[in-house]
Amino acid sequence: MENANLNFNNDELNFFVNGYLNKVTQMDVTLAKKELASEMGRSVGSMTYHQKHVLHILTKGEQGKPNYHSELPSVVNQIRLERNLSIAKMTYFFE
Repeated sequence: MENANLNFNNDELNFFVNGYLNKVTQMDVTLAKKELASEMGRSVGSMTYHQKHVLHILTKGEQGKPNYHSELPSVVNQIRLERNLSIAKMTYFFE
């Protein structure tokens, strides 16, 4: 497994955000992160780390962790718009 602190590439960013949203709407967050980690060949800690990055973006720095991949904000916004999710709804999923 790779270190949780390693950045995802653009494909992994898209896979993570879409996969997380797909899974968390169907199952418990802990299970969703375990399944997604297995699919991505990463650790559950990495899933949590990147979950907190998305939360930081959605809350304009009020929650979560900074220092994420420079493309993550545009990926989050693009997926949010494609799925027609409000910022509040998407924040709920990533909390």
